[in-house]
Amino acid sequence: MMQPTHCLAWAIFLAVGLNLTGCQATSSPSAGDSATPATGDSSGGDAATSPPPVQRTTPGPGGPVVGLNVNSTAQANADVKPGLNPGDPKFPADTKSPPPVPPLRRIRIKPELQDAARKEILLALGNQERVIRSHALEAAAQVLGEGAKEPIIAAFNDKEAMVRFSAGMAAGQLLLREAYPQLLRLKDDPDHSVVVAAIFALHRLGDTRFSHQFEDFSQDAARGVRANTALALGRLGEPSAVKVLRPMLRDDDLDVELQAAEALWRLGNRDGLEMLVGSTLSGHPDDQIMAVQALAGPQNPAIAAHLRAALVGDYAETRLVAARALGDLRSDEGYGVAAKYARSSEPRQRSLAALALGAIGRSDSQDFLAVLLHDNDPDVRLSAALAILQLRW
Repeated sequence: MMQPTHCLAWAIFLAVGLNLTGCQATSSPSAGDSATPATGDSSGGDAATSPPPVQRTTPGPGGPVVGLNVNSTAQANADVKPGLNPGDPKFPADTKSPPPVPPLRRIRIKPELQDAARKEILLALGNQERVIRSHALEAAAQVLGEGAKEPIIAAFNDKEAMVRFSAGMAAGQLLLREAYPQLLRLKDDPDHSVVVAAIFALHRLGDTRFSHQFEDFSQDAARGVRANTALALGRLGEPSAVKVLRPMLRDDDLDVELQAAEALWRLGNRDGLEMLVGSTLSGHPDDQIMAVQALAGPQNPAIAAHLRAALVGDYAETRLVAARALGDLRSDEGYGVAAKYARSSEPRQRSLAALALGAIGRSDSQDFLAVLLHDNDPDVRLSAALAILQLRW
């Protein structure tokens, strides 16, 4: 199975973000893999289906960081291959219109499919791979309700910092008062990103005694800690966080800058918006992907035009993230894109397609998602399970 290389941050599985907690690249998908169009076209799809692997910066003191996460299946930390650079003639801009959106067929959401999706999430919580466990916690927090409490609290003791980070953020998201004693212990974790998550959760539960440490962590030597600090501040929704986040727009690491921009935009600050809009035009595919999804964070319809433009972007992943972002704005304009790549030969694209279908929420996507729920790749199955439990119309 293809291993993730841009380790998932808290929200890109759910929205957007970096989880740079102990991330390390392990393998690379082929940049030349083509998607199989949903129309049944056997030509292999578009000329530019996957962004090439891009390495922009040198890992800092916090360990290797390989970009941003897009549902756990991002490009590898490897040299750019000749002929696969963004802007290369082999990767022409796609000026076509996005695939057409079929009329909605409202159908009953199958209880047995929902039950199978819940079982898949619970199964993934025990997966041997840390990234899958981390993603499963995030999914559980979003769709399992009371059923998420016990596994979240249990994950505070996971051996992997990435999983403990996700557990802390999930506890804060769900306001798990039962987790308060464990969170007090988690704030002394040896991993600073885990401490950030614990302080986030404690703040959400009304204990703000440790929140002043966010400012210190925003200047941490490890860029992953800085990025996760910006991520947490954006989700706290505290206007006072702007004074900490604005200097982070000038960080030495572009991924940290983008995470700070996403957080600022969530807080209504236009400096963040301007940086994200500019990054949608970046020559680096990973920056495009993160910026497109981040724009939808506040669910402001004013940015819909930028998302529509990304539906015909150079890379399949950018199109899929745009489809998901439009879904977050309650638009199904990206349904045709998601349906097309649900049949891709590339696991990353199938996973992103499932997430897009879930964000769009159309009940007539059940046939696609039922197939993906039995995919060979565990992250694809998990994405499909989350999507099934998000269908609403």
